[in-house]
Amino acid sequence: MENTAYILVSSQRALHRRLEVVSNNIANMNTPGYKADKAVFCDVLAKTQLGHREFYATIQGTYTDFREGAMIPTANQFDVALGHDGFLVVSTPQGTRYTRAGRLQLDADRQLVTSAGNLVQGQGATIVIPPGTAQILINKDGSITANEQNIDRLRVVRFEDNSMLKKTYGNMYVAAADPIEMEKPYVLQGMLEASNVRAIAEVTEMMTVLRGYQSVSRAVQKEDGRVRKMIEAYTRV
Repeated sequence: MENTAYILVSSQRALHRRLEVVSNNIANMNTPGYKADKAVFCDVLAKTQLGHREFYATIQGTYTDFREGAMIPTANQFDVALGHDGFLVVSTPQGTRYTRAGRLQLDADRQLVTSAGNLVQGQGATIVIPPGTAQILINKDGSITANEQNIDRLRVVRFEDNSMLKKTYGNMYVAAADPIEMEKPYVLQGMLEASNVRAIAEVTEMMTVLRGYQSVSRAVQKEDGRVRKMIEAYTRV
């Protein structure tokens, strides 16, 4: 016999997780380089040890939508946007990470870092801008020029399969596969890639999830009442 209560509770849990994913997307609508996540659901038919069938809803997983966001001019010489499927390579205390968030700056040692202070990798090691440099030029191939002298080139990589990337803190990714060096990246100075979150779609999704959650909650209450009445009826017999 189908376990109605189990179906309802599992649906509630799946909707709650779906709401978490949508809420996080909405919270990052204005985060440069952020990629929206999507939740994948499925219905499961399982057999218990007693041979009964049980149906329940579950989240099969989430995936990241890596489509490009809009390119927005900022006029900040340290801001960079990456075209196509490139990622900047970043050194963190936890190891190498990858990001498309190109809001860069200089630290106290004039090293090129992310907005969170993580070192941005060049073709050599860290990228150091010489003292007294008023303006730098970051070319489309990622090469950096200061005082008409070539300083370094941003290390830009791509992946054969972006599904091998896992989100981590600070709008960065950790990779389960080796990156592929991009010999001809497409780097835009003075611009940032906007989040690819579609605001109207996400808000509509949130409203749909909330209505679904409320509907399932009412069904849970009705099922609870039905079970109570059944127990009361049995106890009177």
